Amino acid sequence: MPVKAVTRKRCSIPARPEVLVAVGQLMKSEDPDIEQICFHLKQDVALYVSVLGTVNTAYFGLPQQITQLERAAGLLGLNRLYAIVRLAAMRSTLSGLGRLERFWDTATEVAHICSLLAQRYPSIDRDEAYTLGMMHECGIPVMMQNFDDYKTFLPTLNDISLPQMHKQQWDRYGQSHFTVGAQMAKEWCLPDTTVQAIKNQPGYKVWLSQSPADGQDEGRMLLAILLLSKVISDSYRRYWRINSADIQQFELNPVLEFCGLCDYDFLDIKEDIIQQLQS
Repeated sequence: MPVKAVTRKRCSIPARPEVLVAVGQLMKSEDPDIEQICFHLKQDVALYVSVLGTVNTAYFGLPQQITQLERAAGLLGLNRLYAIVRLAAMRSTLSGLGRLERFWDTATEVAHICSLLAQRYPSIDRDEAYTLGMMHECGIPVMMQNFDDYKTFLPTLNDISLPQMHKQQWDRYGQSHFTVGAQMAKEWCLPDTTVQAIKNQPGYKVWLSQSPADGQDEGRMLLAILLLSKVISDSYRRYWRINSADIQQFELNPVLEFCGLCDYDFLDIKEDIIQQLQS
């Protein structure tokens, strides 16, 4: 298709809800006040309900249904609760940009696989891997909001690689959903390792091959986990005939090499995780 002239404008990133800003300020204290945090959350009923719904999913493995955030904070810890709050707020905000059921279904599956893979690497925080899985394409709805033709342009990116996705968007809009997603993650105060993993998806091959001396190996491992999770998710969906395409968005070998895995190791891991998903 003919290349449209570049539309250069800075994407407008959805603002963090005031309640999230207030909770973030409280979390900076050496001894955060749980009651004050929960008080602020209760002022936003939709967010409060969303956080409780997230806390009670099987992923967090709580022994009983939780109806009070104070109880959730006691069981999960404040840092983990804050991560849930931030993720719920982002999802709620992005969902307000349009009907994105399939988008979130896929993201939730990838996030769950990310958390399962992260268990194999003690240096990686399982919740951060889960957050990355949920938010790795958060730039897509933001691009939809900022560019009227992005929704019709998006299907043209289905059958191409991550670097090509980035280039075609950059040629057309002067930015891509990878850079916009990283911008949103940064403005919403996600960990820098998550921001870098989102940003470096199209340049995965170069970034994974760089020296660990730059101190970004945790972000690189998160990105590697994300990419492997997408492969497993695609295989799982083909198994159930949810997705019949066999799209190779990236080269698998550099990712396996970074993780210290051979093809057979990854095949065993993939089969094990697919069995867990089926059960």
